[in-house]
Amino acid sequence: MSFNLDRIVGNEISGIEEKEIEFLSEFAKQLEGEDGDIQIDQFSGLLSNMDTARELPDLPDEVLCEIDKIDQECRNKSTEDATRRFSNKFKDFLIKNKLPSSIETMPVRYLAQYLRFWYSKLMKENGEYYAPSSYICARAAIHRHLTMSPQSRNDVNIIEDEEFNFANRTLKSMIAKSLKQPTSNDKQCGYQSISDGDLEKLTVFFDRSTPQILQMEIFFLVVYHFGLRGREWIRYNLNPSSLLITKDEKGNEYVDLILPKGEKNVKADLKKKQSFSSNRNIFMYATNDFRTNPVEAVRLYLSKLPEDCSTLFPKPIPVEYLTRTNNLCWYYAKQVIGKNTLATFMQKISSLAGLSTVYTNHCIRATAITNLAKRGHSLDVIKNVSGHKRTESVDRYVKRISTAKKQKLSNDLSGCLGGENEFSNDILNRSYITDEPISAEESVESSSKREPTATIEKNGCIVKIYV
Repeated sequence: MSFNLDRIVGNEISGIEEKEIEFLSEFAKQLEGEDGDIQIDQFSGLLSNMDTARELPDLPDEVLCEIDKIDQECRNKSTEDATRRFSNKFKDFLIKNKLPSSIETMPVRYLAQYLRFWYSKLMKENGEYYAPSSYICARAAIHRHLTMSPQSRNDVNIIEDEEFNFANRTLKSMIAKSLKQPTSNDKQCGYQSISDGDLEKLTVFFDRSTPQILQMEIFFLVVYHFGLRGREWIRYNLNPSSLLITKDEKGNEYVDLILPKGEKNVKADLKKKQSFSSNRNIFMYATNDFRTNPVEAVRLYLSKLPEDCSTLFPKPIPVEYLTRTNNLCWYYAKQVIGKNTLATFMQKISSLAGLSTVYTNHCIRATAITNLAKRGHSLDVIKNVSGHKRTESVDRYVKRISTAKKQKLSNDLSGCLGGENEFSNDILNRSYITDEPISAEESVESSSKREPTATIEKNGCIVKIYV
């Protein structure tokens, strides 16, 4: 069988244009054999493949649900909370302004407009701007809400699509306004570290006399010694077996933290092989002072936990009940401290211990990094404690100046305002050769026996400097 479609005029066939006729003609020529007949077996095979494609079955709904469950188990709970919080905030904003709140199904054009409107009004309840990172997190949360199941809007990318350029421009404007808002100079270097005076107060406060105080000490020690962030996965992933008391080859006792896999800065990468191990490489060693020995605190805490306890931070039993029953266990087996309570643990410790200011859980991490830097450890070594990947991330903690250092700098600047005579007397009255200070009489007497290294004469005053 053969036919020539070149002779057919396009307008003689209803619904088919001339270009389509030309395509069919070329297609027919490719299928013709040497005798000019179309190879029906080739055409039939093509149709057979098309029929087979149409008959491929879809996966059952229960299988898809199981796959979605696997994805949900690997999601970070704090990330899910942020996604839920900002998506609800966006919807509530639309409802308040009498606009449709069906962001999961509305057309892209309207979604871009509403997002831009929301960005322009996104502020705290007290009228202050959010931190720049919070604005970025808000946009990322909406993006996750739209693209994750069950919505799975693959046609929307509010971060990169051109339809959202104006909305993203408004978001950048809000970030610029956030950077311009007045703020304390003390808050521009990141999280505040705990002062030396408050650390001494904490040592006195952690007397291990009650279940609550002992638990607070364990929380502080774990976050401080292992450089944790304070609210990341402590609530869900740590249990009594996470603290392992063991000894090194010399017989020294220490506590090893068995970390959960897949931390915040340890992600799965499909492009390269990598193990889900932590960047941290640090132990909590015992000290000679029993009162401040962290290993003894951990040993006491583990002995007070019930055997079937599934979390490292269960709710403490009231002291009044323990006094009446003489219960050896200080904590409930099934009742667990909530994530919000644990997230504000350091605030509560600050109040109960009478600290000079209210610190956050992340301040403990900042204190650990700052104290290691004071002791002369390099940034590369500190990364083994904090788990940071980049040295620049550690440096923003280290560059913060302590309160005592600020006071000394201020006193030195104030001392220079008294005139050059006062500055010169300070030089004469201080010994830079020995650690012990010398009196003014001894300084003048010793300096008169030899020639001065330098002489300064100004306004009728002569100052001799001996080095």
